[in-house]
Amino acid sequence: MDTILHYAASSEQIQLLMPLLLLIEVIFSFLNCFFGYRLMKLWVGLCGFLIGFMGGFLLISCVSTDRTVVFGGSMAVGLVLGVLAYVVYLVGLLFLGWCATFAVAVVIGRGIETGIREKLGVLAIGALLGILVGVLCVLFARPCIIFLTGVSGGLALVTSAVAISGKTLPTHMTLAAGAVMAMIGVGIQIGQGVLETNRKKHKKNISVRYNNGRM
Repeated sequence: MDTILHYAASSEQIQLLMPLLLLIEVIFSFLNCFFGYRLMKLWVGLCGFLIGFMGGFLLISCVSTDRTVVFGGSMAVGLVLGVLAYVVYLVGLLFLGWCATFAVAVVIGRGIETGIREKLGVLAIGALLGILVGVLCVLFARPCIIFLTGVSGGLALVTSAVAISGKTLPTHMTLAAGAVMAMIGVGIQIGQGVLETNRKKHKKNISVRYNNGRM
């Protein structure tokens, strides 16, 4: 805890960057919500990087207080896991399932008006549930990825858009708007899959006709 507080000392700098960070979150949430499956390789790489960076930060900060060593080592671990997730498909799906589930827990924890202990409880449940969801992503890739990216992207898009506007909404309204956005995102991704399947069938039919004509 002391280590985390030590690095949290630069919170004033983080506050100055908050508008930019929220804008980046809006962009990534939009892409995740509506194009999650199409950008799957990108997401699995980013999830691998984030997991590696967080794990590296927690481990290295226990043995060193040098910020350069901690952040440099965390970046290195993150890059290794990011490349591993990008290359090894199943590992990446496991990471993606965990990150998407944990992201939903973060959004819910940020929205509920309770104490810090309850918020940490929501994050802990999200982290444990993410392991199960990651396994399901490996077993049932496409439907799980579409659902997870639509839900996590929709919720994050609404909450970050509300935050960047400077306004506050009741928790139930924020979650309801996020649920609507999630349903729209999932529906659009399913539609993209149907169009892609039809396009492939059309190309295959044209190829078959062409080959039959040559015979």
